[in-house]
Parts: sequence; structure tokens; C-alpha cells
Amino acid sequence: MAKETFPRNGSEMVVIPRERILPSKEDNAMHWPVQEIRFNRKNGILIIDVDEPDLVERIIGQPVLSEFNKHGYRPNEGLHMTVTGYENGEQILEALRPLLAARQEELVLAITGTAESIDWSWWPSGSLRHFQGRKSKALKIISPVECPGFNLFYDELSKLIPNADFKFYPPHITLLKRPAELNHRVPASIGGIALNNPLISLTCSTV
Repeated sequence: MAKETFPRNGSEMVVIPRERILPSKEDNAMHWPVQEIRFNRKNGILIIDVDEPDLVERIIGQPVLSEFNKHGYRPNEGLHMTVTGYENGEQILEALRPLLAARQEELVLAITGTAESIDWSWWPSGSLRHFQGRKSKALKIISPVECPGFNLFYDELSKLIPNADFKFYPPHITLLKRPAELNHRVPASIGGIALNNPLISLTCSTV
């Protein structure tokens, strides 16, 4: 889904490459990756691409990853933080629709320029959460993350589109997915290793 929703090219996509993104703060010793920023003009979705090899293992550790694998979970492709999802993206589209083409372009440039000006440094919060999709019923493991740039971005976005009713969703990265067709019961603890690992604090929700 990520590859289709967030393509890296095409006339509807605005991409801010890594070299134009503000560098991470020097005190962010772990150097968690920020690859590029992508804004999809077609649906108003803006993401921060954080994908790199072995990132899932870096966040949760190999023993815990192996335990999840036993229960059918696999690393998610195209790891990213969603800044504006479908709901908030629709708010952006509603602001764009009545504008003439030139004004639309100005607003898009203002939104992407704001995103480019923000330090998107992030780090894992130290816990995991367990979700089940309402439509696909696939199970997901997400890592909530600390990313001060989210608040800064929404402060500025609300100034650009003051009539919008944006909803703030805490930043996270979907690390693992388990297909819905694997319908055997998954232990609440995801096995003994996960239960006893201090990183894991699982709660189950439906999204």
C-alpha cells in the first residue's frame, strides 16, 4: 500500500530529497534515519520516509523480531511516519479545490516548504502497540515515536489553512504486519520473549 500511496515520482508527487532536509540534532546519538519527505497532491498525504535496511531489528531487537516471526508477522515495507493521513489530507484538498491553479500551487509550495523547514529528528518511545485493521483485519505492530517536528508542522499548517479542523495523531511507524488469512490465535504476550522484554508494552486496538 505504501508504494502505491506514496510513489517517489509522478506529476502529483512533491518530493523533498534527503540533502535538502534539515540535519538531525547532534545530540540524537542513534541517528535514526530521515530519507525524504513526500507530499501527494492527489490525496493530501504527507509522509516522512525513514526506511533503511534492518531498521525494524534496530528498534525491537533480533530476539523479539524472531518471536514475532513465529506468529506470522513480517517486517513492513516502505517504513515511514505519516504526518497528514487521509483524514487530514482531505482537509488540505478541501482548501485547495476552490482555488485557481496559481493559488493552488502557492499553497502546495507553502505546505511543502514548511515541511522542508522543520527538523524531523525522531527516536523510538520504547514501547510497541498492537493494532487490527477494521477493513483488512491484518494485525500490525507499531512503534510510537518521539518527533517534536509533528507539533511544529501542525502549528504552521493551521496558520496556512486556518479554517481546517485538523486532528492530531501521535507519530508512529508500522514495523510489522501479519496477514488476516493467518487466523490462528496470537498470544497476547506474543510469546515469552516479547512478554519479558522491557521494550514491549502491548495494547490492542482497532484502527
